[in-house]
Amino acid sequence: MATMGTDDGWELHIYNSFSLHSDGIAQNPPPSTLSLVLEDCRFDHETMVAQFSRGVTLTVDLSDDGYSGPEAMQLNSPDGTIVIWN
Repeated sequence: MATMGTDDGWELHIYNSFSLHSDGIAQNPPPSTLSLVLEDCRFDHETMVAQFSRGVTLTVDLSDDGYSGPEAMQLNSPDGTIVIWN
């Protein structure tokens, strides 16, 4: 599981399998806070790919094989709205 947050209160909790790449090299999630800008985000039936500044790419496996529950991802907004991906 991993959690990403923004300065204005958004949080994305990732429960499925994911990978974090920096300039094409797979890395373990960093143990400390990174300051990145989201530049692009794409979804299809199998994956979510978020591209950030400094060449960082987050890929989340949304396929049945990548599922580890309780859901694939959960997005919490500053106003309390919750969006779930299953």
